[in-house]
Amino acid sequence: MKIVGAYTAKTHFGQLLDDVEAGEEVTITRNGKTVARLIPVERNRDDVRRAVDELLALQDELSLGDLTIGEMVRYGRRY
Repeated sequence: MKIVGAYTAKTHFGQLLDDVEAGEEVTITRNGKTVARLIPVERNRDDVRRAVDELLALQDELSLGDLTIGEMVRYGRRY
C-alpha cells in the first residue's frame, strides 16, 4: 500500500490512478491524517459481494428462540 500526501496526490494523480488500476491501494493523507483511500473498483466489488454473501449465510445461523433471523425476515416479508 502506498501512502501519499494530498499535494503529491494532486500533482501525480494520473500516476496514482495507473497504480490503482494495476491493483495497488493508495492512501492519501493531509497533515499526517488519512483522508481518502483509492482502491481498484473490482476489488471493492468483490469485498462487498463477499460481505453480502457472509451476511446472507449468517442470517440462517443466528436465532432468536426457535426462529432463525432468516425465518423471521422471510415471515415478515409475507405480511
